[in-house]
Amino acid sequence: MKVFYSWQSDSPNATNRSLIHGALLFVQMQLLEEVEEDRPQLEIDQATSREPGSPNIPATIFRKISEADALIADITTIGKAGDRPTPNPNVLIELGYAIGILGWSRIILIFNTAYGNISTEPPFDIDRQRILTYECHQETPRKPAREQLGKQLVEAINLIYISNPSLPNEFNPEVAKRQRDLRSVRRVLEGFPLEIIKQHAEDLPDFIHHDSFTVDLALKSLTEEPGFHIYNESLREALIKFKSNLHATLSHDRHYEPTHNGYKIYSRYEDPEAIRQAREKIYEEVKEMLEGLYDFLNVVRTDYPEIDVDEITSQARLRG
Repeated sequence: MKVFYSWQSDSPNATNRSLIHGALLFVQMQLLEEVEEDRPQLEIDQATSREPGSPNIPATIFRKISEADALIADITTIGKAGDRPTPNPNVLIELGYAIGILGWSRIILIFNTAYGNISTEPPFDIDRQRILTYECHQETPRKPAREQLGKQLVEAINLIYISNPSLPNEFNPEVAKRQRDLRSVRRVLEGFPLEIIKQHAEDLPDFIHHDSFTVDLALKSLTEEPGFHIYNESLREALIKFKSNLHATLSHDRHYEPTHNGYKIYSRYEDPEAIRQAREKIYEEVKEMLEGLYDFLNVVRTDYPEIDVDEITSQARLRG
């Protein structure tokens, strides 16, 4: 595992650059003692270390950050009396680059509180991140601070190794699945006038409006498209339950006769017992249909809060 150390020389070398490097060496030795056979050793890289000739310094640093598994940055604030304290500008540039390449989950920030106030001095887009702190003045012994920081670094670096966070530009299957589910859910809801479904449930088994058949056909057409899929299992099962029972409530055509505004249950020439059984079955299908509908909407509201169900369904239009 390779970590890139972004150091600064504005603070005293003994209390910052060298002390932090010493803490990293402590981590290296500590992990060497605990390391499993298949686990790579910790490699500490920095600036143009181990580079031949006279390389371009910024280009080399950016390349090394891109090749690293994590970044360690000394963001101890600097500045003369009267100036606004700020971390070293070069460290900030390297940190900004690392945020884009590695992501915050692979970055460890360090601050020496002997030379700044961690509560008020770091920039606003840094002070909200977790920062490891230690305190070491020039006149105080280095060893206690080095060991204290070393122990914090052991835990932080171990956590990065174990969790292996995704890189910002790395393909994440779970994120991709969720994004595709968002698109699929929106497509379903956009052709999902809830008022028609509710009216359909209230009218059954006595009456079926033409619009109910339109919703059924549109939903069937959408969900049977080759590219349509829902990865969320609970969402998929709820949609299947709703869709199958909606279709079932419309499959009793032999019991209905057409009217000028829909279909009305036909009972004049049919056995009363057959009508009774059909009505009971339709009641059960309506119950299952509504359960599937409410389960689907509840999963959307819980797992996909960025979707405004009420807004989308209020603007939904029949397809077909």
